[in-house]
Amino acid sequence: MGSEMCIRDRHVGAAMVFARGQSVGGHWTADWQYGHVAVVERVNADGSVLISEGGTGFATFPAWETISNAGAYQYVHY
Repeated sequence: MGSEMCIRDRHVGAAMVFARGQSVGGHWTADWQYGHVAVVERVNADGSVLISEGGTGFATFPAWETISNAGAYQYVHY
């Protein structure tokens, strides 16, 4: 590692970071112990982002979700 940064600027390919217990777009809550991550697939003109994600609670892989308050989260860039 070494060149990664956690910031609030989003771009395609960045990892979107959901803190422990943080609301995920108002639809569900990230794990209280581990949090959650997703991949930014598209940044929309209105500032929202389309993400792909997965995990044990998802019916499909990948699952797709649009997050409207995308500025409320951190992103890992390389």
